[in-house]
Amino acid sequence: MNNTVKSGFRIGAWDVYPQQNLLKSPEQSKTLEPKVMDVLVFLAERQGEVVSRQQILDAVWREAVVGDEVVSRAVSLLRTELGDDQKNPRYVKTISKRGYCLIADVILVPSNEPQQVESISDAAASATADNPTESTTRRTDGGSGNRLNFVIIGLFALSLGYFAFDKFVLDPVEDEQIVQSARQEGLTAALTESGGDQSIAVLPFNNRSNREEDQFFTDGIHDDLLNTIAKIGSMKVISRTSVMEYKDTIKKLPQIARELGVANILEGGIQRSGNQVRINVQLIDAATDQHLWGEIYNRELTAENLFAVQSEITRLIADALQAELSTDEQRRINARPTDNLQAYDAYMRGRQLMATRDSARLKLATEEFSKATSFDPLFALAWVG
Repeated sequence: MNNTVKSGFRIGAWDVYPQQNLLKSPEQSKTLEPKVMDVLVFLAERQGEVVSRQQILDAVWREAVVGDEVVSRAVSLLRTELGDDQKNPRYVKTISKRGYCLIADVILVPSNEPQQVESISDAAASATADNPTESTTRRTDGGSGNRLNFVIIGLFALSLGYFAFDKFVLDPVEDEQIVQSARQEGLTAALTESGGDQSIAVLPFNNRSNREEDQFFTDGIHDDLLNTIAKIGSMKVISRTSVMEYKDTIKKLPQIARELGVANILEGGIQRSGNQVRINVQLIDAATDQHLWGEIYNRELTAENLFAVQSEITRLIADALQAELSTDEQRRINARPTDNLQAYDAYMRGRQLMATRDSARLKLATEEFSKATSFDPLFALAWVG
């Protein structure tokens, strides 16, 4: 099918004309970027097969020094033009960790379908055939015939010149432009495909109190919030162990997101002062570094308020990322393990001590869990430790 696909084919509602970079449907026509069309042709030649990003890079970009993001951008643009949906694809399906597959049937366009615009020589031949008298006159008029020949030769030379300019001058420029725009646009697609729109990393929160002893409280709230968000089954949430490596990091969010394979980042800070607490959080689209949502919570420091804030943050994140919550997930998110602040305080301190894996601190952690159960004997998590 390889040679004939390049002459034209049909997928779904679209007729595809690679030589013209053209998509046509009964309702509209669209022009694709050359590289985007090349990607579509490459997929069509291997309809039903899974092809890797590297295969696409080798076939379409050949010797150009580009990254995976140009493939992600091209596929993203292709989906947009085809009216495809990544989550429920009808044309191009993403195969996790492997690549892409064109799942739509490929039907070769019959010979009576729309053809390419006539070449200059074809047009000249057609004109001659339509007007034989004029043709005879030209043949008998040597000067006019020679002038026409010169015109045709000149136009042909111009065509060759434009082809060479387009191929060897414009193509590299276009490749560079695609690479530059793909840095941003392709990153979004790459992150989305690697982790999904509903993937998130909850970075360690900043302790904005002046007291070092409040660090355990900050880390404890962060830990609990991360676990609460992880109760949403449709979301990919990076583990505490992985995100803690980015505590006090100077890396930019897009880089962190690439390393963790997520599309979204939640960051924030906590300030505890007397019987008051301030919790501020912001949800960020990692690819664009733009805020999707943010909030500041000023609350009286009670266990009830702390759990309520965590539940609200989780629900608002789910809304922002369009993650649906089941009845059971809502129940688990709204659960309050204890209403006793002292018990919760001791429990969080114990959790942070236990996370160090230090034998001496593990003993202290056990003591903190014991304190928690003494404050609230019904605090099941404290009994588990």
